[in-house]
Amino acid sequence: MGLTRTMLPLANQRDQFGKGASKSFGFQEMLIAETGGGEIVEDQTVFQNINKLATEEHEIWRKESLGQATDADRERLRQIQVTLDQCWDLLHQRQARKAAGLDPAGAKVRDEKTVEGYIS
Repeated sequence: MGLTRTMLPLANQRDQFGKGASKSFGFQEMLIAETGGGEIVEDQTVFQNINKLATEEHEIWRKESLGQATDADRERLRQIQVTLDQCWDLLHQRQARKAAGLDPAGAKVRDEKTVEGYIS
């Protein structure tokens, strides 16, 4: 069974814990919050999240190009970039598992250190 709702952008998830909450949400925390920790994530859901994050990323880059980005915007951009890497990594795992005849639901979100440690 797949997700019945699309994932909320990270900014909205932070807002659920109050304005200015210092907790930083990554993709894994977003999945847990959205699915209750038990449902299977489908590729389409991950793609939808990538699109939302890319839109937010482009807005921050626009602000940066106009000299209007704040330190908080730059930190958010860093968080978005890590989360996007986690999303793409999860999709690649799912694709590899399908190609190997395994259940794609066995793919897991890898931590920041792992996905940011890959060589480009």
